[in-house]
Amino acid sequence: GKNIVVKSSGGPTVTSISQFTEGVPIVWFHNSETTNSVLDGFTIREGTGTRGSGINFSGGSATIKNCIITECHNDAIELYYTSTIFENCLINNNYNSAFFHDPSDTSPQIINCTITGNGSVGHNGSGNYTPVYKNCIIYNNSEDVNLGNVNISYSLVDGGWSGTGNINA
Repeated sequence: GKNIVVKSSGGPTVTSISQFTEGVPIVWFHNSETTNSVLDGFTIREGTGTRGSGINFSGGSATIKNCIITECHNDAIELYYTSTIFENCLINNNYNSAFFHDPSDTSPQIINCTITGNGSVGHNGSGNYTPVYKNCIIYNNSEDVNLGNVNISYSLVDGGWSGTGNINA
């Protein structure tokens, strides 16, 4: 994969990317991209037909900044063997889960993100990794937070979560 920066000129409220072909993720990192690959300032909406219908990471990583991921089906974001970083994103109104953490030996980071109005926050497979949520708002999702082995800190978590600096919404 190529480590490139794709940045919108107007931000996520005016620049969106929708699915072209059902069953194929809207954005897909799968060819050894690193966190030097950046997607900045887009709305990713209405993915269908596959796990990670909005953004799918399977063997590639990226830094996703200032994005909105919304109205996706079948787990909006799939994280599989990735060290991806989400920063300042809104992940909301997705029909199933916001995240699906597949077994891996890498640890994605979700920082300064708001995760709300989804079918659930996500599911976490087994593996030697610990996804990190830091300084996030995790609120008003249909199912309780049940992510397994994650590290959530300095976050507002609906229903509470043990961890450094967390507060119960």
